[in-house]
Amino acid sequence: MSIKHCELSSTLPSLLAGLVDRAADNLTHGELQHLASFSEVAHMQIQRLGCVAEGVALLVQNDAQAATPAGNFQTPESVSLLLLALADMAAQADALLTMGQHAEGVMESRAMPAAATARRPGKGAAH
Repeated sequence: MSIKHCELSSTLPSLLAGLVDRAADNLTHGELQHLASFSEVAHMQIQRLGCVAEGVALLVQNDAQAATPAGNFQTPESVSLLLLALADMAAQADALLTMGQHAEGVMESRAMPAAATARRPGKGAAH
């Protein structure tokens, strides 16, 4: 199961980037800006993921040193579920970041021809 899970996590960014590619010609600038904003969402998710991982590590460390441990994440099943959930969060953040960067790239490629046209004499450029 872990191999399939890993394969699924690694395909999510390319899936979203592919969707942006296929839809790019039909997306407005505003829609692309919205998709590009998901890079910031990904950044926040990555920060939260770090905080969660740190909190869990401290919980397990404190539990191991306690006179009466609470038993958090002591079984292979509980640790596996936790790590799979953390891997999912990382994959989702990666996918949002990839999609946001891809949308930014589409906006940049659209802006390049417009900027080149504006610089040409006779096309509205200042001489």
